[in-house]
Amino acid sequence: MIEQVDNNTFKTVSRNGLSTMTLIRSGDGWEVWTRNASTRAYLGNMPSVKRFNSLEDVEKRYRSFARITALVSDHTNLTGRPQ
Repeated sequence: MIEQVDNNTFKTVSRNGLSTMTLIRSGDGWEVWTRNASTRAYLGNMPSVKRFNSLEDVEKRYRSFARITALVSDHTNLTGRPQ
């Protein structure tokens, strides 16, 4: 399930709570911050960060964020301002 934290941030958490992915609007694109067993092993407390130009690119890479484009367009006009 995708949780909207604010107009620029969305989060999904695994069932066991050990893995999180946070989608953040950043300037002209989006960042996905991932924390899971792999990132904790290699990066300590730091998340893995991947940058994307569009929400469609995020959806292609992460099934957890499927339909995020529709969710965001329902709540904002993609400038960060509520409709």
